[in-house]
Amino acid sequence: MFDFVENNRTAIKIVLGAVTVAMVIGLGAGYVNSPGSTTVAEVDGHGIDIRDLARRLQGNADAAQRQAVLQQMIQEKMLARQASRLQLAVTDSVVQQTIQAMPEFQVKGKFDFARYQQLLNGPRGYTEASFEAEQREKLAIRNVLGPLAGSSLVSNAQVDAYWQMRGQQREIALLPIPATDYTAAVKLDDKAIKQYYDTHLAQYAVAERVKLEYVILDADSQLPKVQLAAGAVEAEYKANPKLYDLAQRRISHIMLTAPADAKPEDKAKVKAHAEALLAELKKAPQDFAAVAKVQSQDSSSSENGGDLGVLKQGELGEAALDKAAFSLPLNGISEVVESRFGYHILQVTEIKPTGLEAARPQIELKLKQQEAAKLVARDTTAFDNMLTEQGKSLKPVADKFGLQVRQSDWMDRKLALNAELNTAEVRDAVFQQDVLKGYNTAMVPLGTNRYFAARIVAREAARTKTLAEVTPVIRSLLTQQQATKLARAEAESRLKAAQAGQEPAGNWSTAEKVSRANPGPLNEASLKAVFAAGVQKLPAYVVLDLPKGGSGLVRISKVEAPAALTPELRKLIRLQMAQAMGMQEMLGYQKWLQGEMKVEVHSKLLQQAQ
Repeated sequence: MFDFVENNRTAIKIVLGAVTVAMVIGLGAGYVNSPGSTTVAEVDGHGIDIRDLARRLQGNADAAQRQAVLQQMIQEKMLARQASRLQLAVTDSVVQQTIQAMPEFQVKGKFDFARYQQLLNGPRGYTEASFEAEQREKLAIRNVLGPLAGSSLVSNAQVDAYWQMRGQQREIALLPIPATDYTAAVKLDDKAIKQYYDTHLAQYAVAERVKLEYVILDADSQLPKVQLAAGAVEAEYKANPKLYDLAQRRISHIMLTAPADAKPEDKAKVKAHAEALLAELKKAPQDFAAVAKVQSQDSSSSENGGDLGVLKQGELGEAALDKAAFSLPLNGISEVVESRFGYHILQVTEIKPTGLEAARPQIELKLKQQEAAKLVARDTTAFDNMLTEQGKSLKPVADKFGLQVRQSDWMDRKLALNAELNTAEVRDAVFQQDVLKGYNTAMVPLGTNRYFAARIVAREAARTKTLAEVTPVIRSLLTQQQATKLARAEAESRLKAAQAGQEPAGNWSTAEKVSRANPGPLNEASLKAVFAAGVQKLPAYVVLDLPKGGSGLVRISKVEAPAALTPELRKLIRLQMAQAMGMQEMLGYQKWLQGEMKVEVHSKLLQQAQ
């Protein structure tokens, strides 16, 4: 158990300190296909949406990354489902308090509404509902695992034993005996090299590998072909004016905080204060910025007179705030508006000019992308057919569909150096027998509306490297091994002499103290050897293997017991040991859950999670 504490300090901090305490463990889940669904996996009948997986991935990811992240999400879902089974509910108040306490949403130590809105609507694309649902699930998981983490009892005797082990110091000096000192003494004949080669042939196997030329048919490749019809941009704008006129208002606010779970009388006082401020502002609206600097409790915007910047409709996060802000005239001031964070007074300080010309670039790109996607969908069958008809050339499909013919690096059946080609589906298609004979691959989906095809332009058959190719490597390896043995023998000889009372001569290092907490120059294996050595009689000696080859003789000249435990340190050690034992309990519990809940992964949909 002491080793578990020592080897898992970082893991303990992560597991017990993070909101999500799920561990990525092999699940043995069943893999099935699920066409036409956005559910990438199901746990106990409850789905994991591919959009949530994509948000976790935050960009392109290879198959291994997608699998690892999905496994973690499955583990979390298992724990959340168990929380539901055990009726370990998380209230709205607890969720709100947790969010308000998150450091990323705070400015100068206080929850900041503007920062919350800014980060919530950032690249990860959360809505308030989805973010709060995620936090609720994480808190539910804590409710399941928390009691396990704190369930272990640690005795005083265990604490004392651990402290004696960890706190003891030993004064050591090292006499190195490098393997390089014995390299010249090693004599190898060709027979030894040949024998090693014959018994290690598998090490010198080179897998069959190929280089490709390939094309990718997707919307991006088809954009240059798209010509929008006359009036298409104007028609789209006319049909959806609100969609393109959202980013139009610079908004300021004054916020007085009042949490949703505050006492009614406390909320009433805050609201009365807001109403009083509003009455003054209606008399002197030009003073809004000055009042915000003094009165607003949104610290990030108050310094700028309450300015939140130019916002799109919907970016204020709550319908009441959004409705109030986007119904005001220029320089207009709203009534007092309540949100879950308190009470707000809003002012519109600028209405950005909007219209067709401002929105034209955005609309053009959107319409072209839509048309390009249609071209891909229309041409998929023709693309696939032409690959077969043209047999051994990609030029016809490249010319017909306007595709760039690209060149790959080497790839084998297990690995492609080009990341976008490093999928099982691509590798399987490339190593078909007809493709190995020079024919085009079949069309291979790379994701939604994205298709790959290739032909082999260079091929190296599987082979075993010849003895001549690997002789220098084998000679170097065997020489190092023999020199290491000679150095070890010399170290053992000096150890016997030292144990017989003869002080070994040589270039000893300066003596220094080491402990399990501060190993100094020793690696993990050497540290264990030093503290495993008997020290009933000093000096004591132990032989070590040096990390860079060779051996060393360590002299232990002094042993110092640790200082007495203070109450505070005893409490800390007890906590660390309990955490380590609790972690073992949690891992066992999670493993048990895997056998209790049905898990299905929809493998084809998983490939699309980029």
